[in-house]
Amino acid sequence: NTDYAEYLAWKDAGGIAEQVQEQKVYSVTMRQAKRELEKRGLLTSIEATIATMPIQARIDWEEANELCSNNPYFIQIANSLNYSEEAIKDFFQVASTI
Repeated sequence: NTDYAEYLAWKDAGGIAEQVQEQKVYSVTMRQAKRELEKRGLLTSIEATIATMPIQARIDWEEANELCSNNPYFIQIANSLNYSEEAIKDFFQVASTI
């Protein structure tokens, strides 16, 4: 097996496996999320973006009780806004106080 042979060569060369950090998942109610997005002036543009996404995204947006940071459509929108992990964390922390 070539993968195993490459692993052994890497290990023999002093390779150390990197520790994978588990990403924290944040969540807020959709009411909290939408109110915070409105406060940030983003709600209208995000709703327009969601209207162009697959039906699953629209159902999630309209029918879900909560918004989670690991939702693939949320991640896509956050990336389009160039939101860093810290900005996402801030959004959920602030929204959770509403």
